[in-house]
Amino acid sequence: MTWPTAVELVGRHVKLTPLRPDHATALAEAVRAGELWKLRFPFVAAPEEMAADIQPRIALPMSTQFAVIEVASGEAVGLTAYLNADSQNRRLEIGSTWYGRPAQRTAINRECKRLLLGPDRVPRRGVTRIVEVTTISGWPGSVRRPCLAG
Repeated sequence: MTWPTAVELVGRHVKLTPLRPDHATALAEAVRAGELWKLRFPFVAAPEEMAADIQPRIALPMSTQFAVIEVASGEAVGLTAYLNADSQNRRLEIGSTWYGRPAQRTAINRECKRLLLGPDRVPRRGVTRIVEVTTISGWPGSVRRPCLAG
């Protein structure tokens, strides 16, 4: 059995469901709003390449890919993933996250992270320090903000 298991995670604003090829149409629409594929970071497939991008994502070793479904509309509005999962040490990363322009700066990102890091989902190390990180939301001209680090 792989860890973490690919399960559906449901919150008030968002549902994270394992990524499937049938999410391609809604995800292509999400990237059109804001022309996300033209940004340098993160890598986002162009709308016409979205269907072809999904299967390689699903096949990535040591990862679990999720479609981010907005509960209110029932539509896929972005992607997020568990990456570099180390089942032996029970460690992983959260990343490859992007949201279509209408979903940005909403409760969706916060709730996604809460669901992915929920108390019964992923063990966390204790917070040992506060560090400053550069946020990408304002890039270029980004702002340094304090962030808890383990």
